[in-house]
Amino acid sequence: PEQVGISSEDIQRYVDRLEQYQLSTHSLLIARGDDIVLEKYWEPFGPEYLHRQYSASKSIVSIAVGFAIQDGYFSLDDKMIDLFPKELENQPEPYIRNQTVRNMLMMSTSHIDQGWFKGHTTTDRVQHYFDCHSMCKPRPGGANFVYDSEGSFVLGALVERKTGKSLIEYLNEKLYSK
Repeated sequence: PEQVGISSEDIQRYVDRLEQYQLSTHSLLIARGDDIVLEKYWEPFGPEYLHRQYSASKSIVSIAVGFAIQDGYFSLDDKMIDLFPKELENQPEPYIRNQTVRNMLMMSTSHIDQGWFKGHTTTDRVQHYFDCHSMCKPRPGGANFVYDSEGSFVLGALVERKTGKSLIEYLNEKLYSK
């Protein structure tokens, strides 16, 4: 860090402070110009760990969903059971099976927070979303608003599945390159 004019001691004090306050920090990247002087990850995250960008991604995912609907890949009222049959084949709960794209966009799903980062080690996040754990108390889609970051991830996966492209590839084609 000193080679680019940043104090190692200052960086260490900053990292110590983050850890002292037990913030939900995923990673820290410090760079000056083209030089990366620190790259640090906190468990369970790492350099290969793909994860949500929280609310920042919700608007982008919803734009991609809108384009996919416009392109005829699915509709607002399509049910999750029809869009994710494999992931829902063993789900007995009808509220989970029958929630719609509309429910998911409105964060009015059948779910109550399952604790996205708690108590699971799965890498299949779509399957995890549709598996109803003890913390999940299903209710009819459209009944209540509950902040649902997991649903945004699933909608992004839906766009990828239906278009055959990564979310960013699809958005590059439909939005960013225009």
